[in-house]
Amino acid sequence: MKKINITIVFVLLLCSCASKKDILYFQNLSDYSSKPDTSKNVVIIKKNDKLAILVSSEDERAVIPFNGVANNKTSSLEVRSNQIIEPEYIVNEEGFIVFPILGKLKVANKTKSEVVDLLESKLSAYIKQPEVSLRISNFKISVLGEVNQPGLYPIDGNRLTILEALSLAGDMTIKGKRDDVLLIREENGKTIYNSIDFTKGDLFYSPYYYLQQNDVIVVSPNNAQIQQSKNTIKNISSISGILSLIVSVAAILTR
Repeated sequence: MKKINITIVFVLLLCSCASKKDILYFQNLSDYSSKPDTSKNVVIIKKNDKLAILVSSEDERAVIPFNGVANNKTSSLEVRSNQIIEPEYIVNEEGFIVFPILGKLKVANKTKSEVVDLLESKLSAYIKQPEVSLRISNFKISVLGEVNQPGLYPIDGNRLTILEALSLAGDMTIKGKRDDVLLIREENGKTIYNSIDFTKGDLFYSPYYYLQQNDVIVVSPNNAQIQQSKNTIKNISSISGILSLIVSVAAILTR
């Protein structure tokens, strides 16, 4: 009896080690001595992005024409309770926005800072020391699969890590496959599929650590969950077969 108990304990320990290895995040962080370079992880402006742009300066009257309604019908400026809502400009299919007085500006495939520099450079011909704030107002990401709260999440800021995205979705469930999370991204008109391993520390060095607008994260069920689902289907099929047999026998006996 003691031998049986020892064997059961040993098997349970082996199972717990395997599950721990599958569940823990970033198990090899000690292998990395340097900090990741995040300078290249910047948001790139794309077609159909909605840009909220506000121009400011010491001369408040000078900026009024640039914060008013532009030729673009999607632009607006409202003042409510002393709070300014920035005009919004949709990046068209050619990658342009139509900005008041400045006209058409090419912004697609540029970073936010590049567009801000472009605007401030052109505005300096009309305004002394202009300052431009820019954000992507329709920035959103989707988290699907084995997470506690799957869904579409609008993002207020324009800098979000994949870990923050999982936090918004309530983290992966215990059934989620942590070493093969799918990230779907649109780049230059093409759909990119990338597998991310959350059990490894190199995620912090990945170009996919910071998310882009409209990224989709898909957490697949782990092998144990898949096997359990298969067994459940088999059990349901077996039960259905038994019930069918019982009904058939009952019908024969009734006759």
